[in-house]
Amino acid sequence: MTEYFCDRCGNKIERLKYSKKIRDQRLCKECYKNNRHNHRKETIEITGIKDDLKKLTSKMKSEWNKKNIEKVRKSQRKCYEKRMGRKIQRRYNKDKSFEPKIKGAKEHRPLNNSYCFLTFQERQNLFRILVKERGLDAEEAKERIKNLVEEEKRITNLMRQENKPEKEIKQKHQEMIEDLWKY
Repeated sequence: MTEYFCDRCGNKIERLKYSKKIRDQRLCKECYKNNRHNHRKETIEITGIKDDLKKLTSKMKSEWNKKNIEKVRKSQRKCYEKRMGRKIQRRYNKDKSFEPKIKGAKEHRPLNNSYCFLTFQERQNLFRILVKERGLDAEEAKERIKNLVEEEKRITNLMRQENKPEKEIKQKHQEMIEDLWKY
């Protein structure tokens, strides 16, 4: 480990981050505080702003005291209300009809999707099979896939109008997809 020393007082500095660098001099904490304090004194004396600083500090103290007095008054008011037995009535406790809404509480609605449809990759694979193995043109293959998707949507709408359960609709979709790969 490298050892660092203060350039003014010569004390050992444990770590580099505990030192401050001013005009190419490494200073320890104590020397740095003294340097700032002396510089502040010199600037106040040289510029002649000692009276203005006194006025500013007194003004700031008076404002700070006013704020504290207001805080004390509020706390005294609360203590008085507790002693006298007054209770703060809340709006939703008066009449039971109003209840506060809890943020983030949402009811989960079941989705109507059957999760059985042709994904993009399945469409690409089906397109390749139709073009390469079955010998169809690209436009004919696109048209056939489009017709199959429309037929799938039409059958699901019919089954929903007949109020059939989602399980049956899913089974029908799976059968249709299996039939696609057979032909």
